Amino acid sequence: MSNSILTIAEARQQIPTLPPGPTEPIVVQAGKIQHFNRPVLLMFAAHGDIISAEINGVPTIAVQQPETVDFILSDRNHDFNHGYGDGINTIFSGGLPVLPYPLHRDLRPEITPSFNPSNMGQVFVTIQSIIDNHIDSWTNLAEFNCLDACTTMTLDVIASLIGLDQSEYHTYGELYRFLSAGMFYPLGTPKSLKAVESRKLLAELISRVIADRQASPKNDITSLMLAAGLSHEQILDQNIVLGFAGHETQKTVLSAAIMELGQNPGLKNGISSERISPVKSKARLTYRPTENMSITNRIILATLLTHGPISVVPRISSKDVTLPNGFTIPKGWDVKLMIEAMHHNIFGDISFAPERFLHPTEQERKYFMPFGLGPHFCLGMGFAMQEIYFALQKLTEYSWESKPAHNQRTSGDIIVTNFKPQNQ
Repeated sequence: MSNSILTIAEARQQIPTLPPGPTEPIVVQAGKIQHFNRPVLLMFAAHGDIISAEINGVPTIAVQQPETVDFILSDRNHDFNHGYGDGINTIFSGGLPVLPYPLHRDLRPEITPSFNPSNMGQVFVTIQSIIDNHIDSWTNLAEFNCLDACTTMTLDVIASLIGLDQSEYHTYGELYRFLSAGMFYPLGTPKSLKAVESRKLLAELISRVIADRQASPKNDITSLMLAAGLSHEQILDQNIVLGFAGHETQKTVLSAAIMELGQNPGLKNGISSERISPVKSKARLTYRPTENMSITNRIILATLLTHGPISVVPRISSKDVTLPNGFTIPKGWDVKLMIEAMHHNIFGDISFAPERFLHPTEQERKYFMPFGLGPHFCLGMGFAMQEIYFALQKLTEYSWESKPAHNQRTSGDIIVTNFKPQNQ
C-alpha cells in the first residue's frame, strides 16, 4: 500500500476492509467540528457504528462503537496523533494534549504528581473560597447569564491555581476568552490571529509567576510542577493548556447543574447532607459509576452525561491500523471518536437522571468516559470533579429560578433570576 494519504475514493477502490459510509461529502461549520453534529449521527444510523466519509474535504473514520473507541484510545494509542488542527497545535504547543506519542509518554509521568488531589489539600481550600465568594455575589444581581457567570468563576479558579495575583484575574480571563473563541478556527483567520496574540500575552503573565515561584514557592500548581523538576518552558506550556482544559468542562457542567437543580430542588437536600471539608473530600469522588457512590457524585456524573462538553475526540492515524472487527483505518486519516454518540448507544436515554447510576451495568462502568480514556485520560479529572463538588455544596444554600438564554450556546445556557438564600 502506498505511503501517501489515500483519498476517500482511492481507499474505497483499494481497501476492501474500509468501513462503509456515504458517497456524498459532509460539511461541518468551521469552528464547530469539536461539537456533537447531526450529519455524523445520520451516517451512523444509515451505515453502522464505524463509518468512512469525506468530512470538510478530509477522508475520515468516525466511530461510536465503545469497544473500538477503547481500542484506539487505550490499546493502540501509540498509532494515533492528536487531530485538533493547526490552530490548537500552535496555541497549545508543548502542552501534553498535542505532543506526539513518544514525547507525551515520557513527559506525562513527570507532570502527573502535581495534579494528584492528594497533593492539593491547601490549594483546594483556596479554590473553595473563590467559589463561595462568587456564588455569594450572585445575590446582588437581579438576573444573570449563568454560563457567563460560571465562566468567570472557573477562570478565576484557574488563575488562582496557576498562582496569579487577584488583581490579574480579570486580565487573565479576558485573554482566555479570546483564546477559546479562536482556537478551533484555521490559522490566519481573524479569530485565530486574536487567539494567537492572546496566547503570547498569557505567556507573559504566567512566565512572571514561574519566575516568582522559583524564588518563593507557594500553594499553587506552578510551585508543585517546579518541585517535580519541570523546566520553565514545560510549566508554561502546561499552564496554557490548563486554562482551557481547567475551565471548559467546569463552566458547562456547572451551568447545566444549576439548571437541573433549579428544576429538581429536592436533590439539594442530598448534596447538603454530604458536606465535608475541602481537604477531607479529596478522595471521595469518582468518574467510574459504582453502586456506593455518594448522591453528589451521582449528580455530577448525570450532569456530565447529559450536558458534557466533549462530544468528539479527534485523532489522526500515523499508520494503517486494523481494528479488532477487521476494518482498516488508512494511514494519515482523520479519526473522530464520537463520545456523545457512544454514550447514547450505551445509556439509551441520556436525560438527566442521577438514579441511573445507582445500579450501573458493566458496559456503563467500562465505557462512560466524560474525561477520555487511556494514556490521554484527562490529567485534571480529580481537580475538575472536586471544583464541581465545591460549587454544588455551596449552591445548596440558595434557591433560584431560571429560563433558557436567547440563542443558547449549550444546553445549560440559562438566565438565572431571583437568586437568594434558601428559605428567604
